[in-house]
Amino acid sequence: MDQVKIIRVESDFIYGTFGVLLINGEATCVTLEKYWFGNTPYHSCIYPGQFLGVRHTSPKYGKTFKVLGAQGRTDILFHIGNFKNDSRGCILLGESFGVLLGKRCIKNSILAFNNFMDKLKDVDRFKLSIINEV
Repeated sequence: MDQVKIIRVESDFIYGTFGVLLINGEATCVTLEKYWFGNTPYHSCIYPGQFLGVRHTSPKYGKTFKVLGAQGRTDILFHIGNFKNDSRGCILLGESFGVLLGKRCIKNSILAFNNFMDKLKDVDRFKLSIINEV
């Protein structure tokens, strides 16, 4: 089974939680999630741990992956977005960290998301590890 790992490298109350995503040990993209807010659905990143990513079709985001196994949480998806407010507790993907409109963010989200999906095109599920380095 493929391994996906998110290493969180910075957490900022205003701009969110930034990380690096690896697929089978290869750095693939960067991530942005909400700031830690007690695992509150739609307002918090999820806690560090081991989860399962499964292929999913979202009415809003289309084909993607959904995170299973996060106690107290549902509907955590990987999807496109540049700012923490583009997420309601999901994991946003980008090519790099940056600044847009005077706010810290991730950039080139569409390209990063498409690359993520392409690398996992033959995968229906993967092991997801989330690690805090902050």
